[in-house]
Amino acid sequence: IGREISKNVYLERSTSDTSKVPFYKVGCPGAVLMRSTGDHSGIPASVAGRGICTATGRTFFVAGLYFAELLQNGSVQIISHLQTSVGVVRFDNNGDLLFIVDGRAGYTYDLTSGTFNTVTDSYYPGISDGTSNAPNFVECLNSYFLVNEQNTDKYYWSTPKYIAQAFDADQPSIKNYWYGLYYAEAKIRPGHIVALAKMAQYLLVFTNTTIEVHEDTALETNTWQRVSSTFMNVGTTAPASVSTYQNYVFWLGNDINGTVGIFMAGMDFSPIKISERGIEQIIQSFDDLTDCIATSFAMDGHVFTAFYF
Repeated sequence: IGREISKNVYLERSTSDTSKVPFYKVGCPGAVLMRSTGDHSGIPASVAGRGICTATGRTFFVAGLYFAELLQNGSVQIISHLQTSVGVVRFDNNGDLLFIVDGRAGYTYDLTSGTFNTVTDSYYPGISDGTSNAPNFVECLNSYFLVNEQNTDKYYWSTPKYIAQAFDADQPSIKNYWYGLYYAEAKIRPGHIVALAKMAQYLLVFTNTTIEVHEDTALETNTWQRVSSTFMNVGTTAPASVSTYQNYVFWLGNDINGTVGIFMAGMDFSPIKISERGIEQIIQSFDDLTDCIATSFAMDGHVFTAFYF
């Protein structure tokens, strides 16, 4: 039986005992255009979309330097502007506050009051070094915001529930949301942290060749630490290819031996290569793999993870 490359279809397993085939092809569900930038939104049609998220039932996105909300009636409300206009933007929220990172600065948006602020906390990564190491990943776990420090092996966490605290006993009136001692490192193998992702109550810390699993220890200073003897020997050079759905994580992975493929892992933290050789040959024929972007979503009773190059 010959193989063929199929476009815009997926395989469905037959459930009938009388079916003549174990699998059959089904056309992939499509999408309906709801709104486009430039359509009386105040955002130029030429700017690129950089990220989208949902928080408390609301939809927010960044296009170019514009941070905006897509309202239920399809209209767009511009909220504010970021310091950058290109590159992937990432978000997460704690139910009250939406945190945004773009690789140059951190931003917060109060979901109740509508207040938008740029993070100026002196302990926030990148503030003191000209933003060269400013975070480009953010996750919220157990009410902590966790961000990476680019070009290092460190990630930092905020105060619980993002409540300002005084960290200097000599200056109790100065309160911050971040503290220079609230950080942890990726230590299994030398390398910079390239991505963060959350799976259930765990934080996954990606380097080029490994994934470490960290958890909340409930300690005062060393709050987040690596789960002992737990790590994966497959990392990624494509940070935006990391995507999670419920208790699974998917990514374009590679290891120290040069293996490249699409991987997934569940709560047992064992990486499984789910791409077959034909797909891997196509992927490896691309000139650049670092620009891969993945997203996971559910539609028509199925869960899809799509990888874009």
